Amino acid sequence: MKNMEHTLKKGIVWLLGLAFALTLGACDEEYKSPVIPENFTISALSVDITDNVLPLLLGRDTTLQVAIGPDNATNKEVVWSSDDPTIASVSSAGVISALKVGSTQITVKPLVGSATKATQIFTLTVVDQLVPVSSIAIAVDSELGEPEVYVGETLKLKATVNPANATYYKMKWSSSDPTIATVEASTSKNAVVTALKNGTVVITAAATDGSGVTKTISIDVIKSVPAETVTLTAHAYELAIDEIFDIKFSYTPANATRTSIVWESSDEDIMSVKDGVVTVYKEGEVTITATAPGPEEMDDPDVQTMTLKAAVGKYNDTFIPGRASMWQCVTANSTYVVQAADSTMLVTMAASGTNWRGDFKRVPGKTFTFDVSAFPFVALKTNLNRMTGGNKTVDTSYGTWKNTNNNLNSSDQHIATKDGNVVYFADLSLGLRDKPAADLVTNPLISFATNQTFQYKLADFPQGTNPAASGLNTYKVYWFRSFKTKAELDAFLAAE
Repeated sequence: MKNMEHTLKKGIVWLLGLAFALTLGACDEEYKSPVIPENFTISALSVDITDNVLPLLLGRDTTLQVAIGPDNATNKEVVWSSDDPTIASVSSAGVISALKVGSTQITVKPLVGSATKATQIFTLTVVDQLVPVSSIAIAVDSELGEPEVYVGETLKLKATVNPANATYYKMKWSSSDPTIATVEASTSKNAVVTALKNGTVVITAAATDGSGVTKTISIDVIKSVPAETVTLTAHAYELAIDEIFDIKFSYTPANATRTSIVWESSDEDIMSVKDGVVTVYKEGEVTITATAPGPEEMDDPDVQTMTLKAAVGKYNDTFIPGRASMWQCVTANSTYVVQAADSTMLVTMAASGTNWRGDFKRVPGKTFTFDVSAFPFVALKTNLNRMTGGNKTVDTSYGTWKNTNNNLNSSDQHIATKDGNVVYFADLSLGLRDKPAADLVTNPLISFATNQTFQYKLADFPQGTNPAASGLNTYKVYWFRSFKTKAELDAFLAAE
């Protein structure tokens, strides 16, 4: 009996020891927590709607497809709603029903998440009749002036539909040979052609309203000829803040592709450059680099540089079609327009009694300042010299220049130019009525807020000697600029 008890006790001790050993072994193993899957909400959402407006014929339904990002979004469900369900209702599946004529806002957003980019709102317009497209025209935006594009570059196309009130005006674009050039819609009516290799391709714009109307245009894809050399023309004058300046440059060979030249600015915060066009943002100095790739068979680029400086208080206002103008004619019933042919502002004066008047005012939309210690001479180039009589006055919110009227009429305030025009100039350091010359010595800045005036009063041109039938009620302005000295103005005109 004692032996049996002894045996049992030994067995129990052994089992307890084994259990303890197993427990220690288990503790030595690394503890692994269960994997919790990561959730991704919808961060981007889009519905292919033309110009964010969807027309729908009364009584019809349409189902819209939603593109969702990222692809691994955990919950891809979206919620649809209509601001006015009596005009158009929308189901949870995106089926829109046109119920009565009118417009309402349709919203689609994620069921989970609230990212702004993941919500789209568009206008649903219910119409009671379909106005089909009757014809399509295609215009080309090409620096070559023809429907041509260099290999590796793009060409913009713009379609115009008739009638203008066509219900569905979205175009479907296609290329006859995508290996030569592809085409992709950029807006409802516009497209971008990407040139891939030499050849000719036919681009088709087709109406999507079932009318069957199409329009084609033949595009020539030309092999790009790299520029071997580039020459930059030095610019001796400071640029102005907000100025858009075209660098004068040439390249060889003559048939080289202009856009093969690579442009770079040493400080994009001060000035940027693209295809030789500089945009000035703030005061400072930059180095502009132009690189011609050189002959195709050689790795020998031609690199040329030039230094440009922008200064505060400097003005170089010109008139370029498509660019916002800093000037306008403010006389009632007068008109003004920028002319593409010679990059001038053409002003048509208004009748003022028996005379003509057409005041020319700087209206930049923001505060601007003249620094008369740095650039006191302001000059306006025009063809007013072809008109007889008239009074010409620099006038401001601080009074007239030198506190006198007709202050540009004297012969010592204008210069005849080589091209038969005239430049009227004034030295602002001589003072204005409310800013006399003595005050400008200690405070040389003359600032104009958006509601203040800096203008040329151009009035009292007799209608009798300046008949409208001869076009003598109009004048052109070529530019407005400021200069350090009269000598600098003379040098500029000599070089122009």
